[in-house]
Amino acid sequence: MQYFHVLIILLRPFTGAEPGGTWERPPGELFLKAKACAETLFRVYYLRHSYEFLDTSLLSFIPPLLFMSIEDVEAARRSGSPGELAARQSTTLLLCKALHDQGKSYHLAQRVFHLVRERMCPEDFDVVRRFVCVEGGLQGPGGDEQADGVLEHRGEVTVRPPTGGRRDRSV
Repeated sequence: MQYFHVLIILLRPFTGAEPGGTWERPPGELFLKAKACAETLFRVYYLRHSYEFLDTSLLSFIPPLLFMSIEDVEAARRSGSPGELAARQSTTLLLCKALHDQGKSYHLAQRVFHLVRERMCPEDFDVVRRFVCVEGGLQGPGGDEQADGVLEHRGEVTVRPPTGGRRDRSV
């Protein structure tokens, strides 16, 4: 995954360059191939391991590919090709599921999923909501958003001295 991630990041600025000079093949072609291989690896990873268990390294690979996938969905929607749109939505759906499942164990993934949700158009997020159990978004226990990663305890905490007559210990 890391190899294709690095290729994607290095080649993306050169996607409009023509072959010649130092390029044997067009950088855009190499970029699309690296992106397709990365998407394939995410699909194989899902089939082999699923995304339910915490893997913090995934968070460095999912967001860039997911944001590119959202851009691809928007481009496919503008072009009017239903087959292309369905293919791009499936990639977006898989990466959203990965991010959402990682967010169950990792707060940073939860926050990134929130950013992705804001970036997606409502129709695309409805597709994600159909396949990924998103219970009303990322809301805290009181129904209000957990903003800026701050968790708040609501309730009273009772501190009792330890039993056995030893009162000189502090908690």
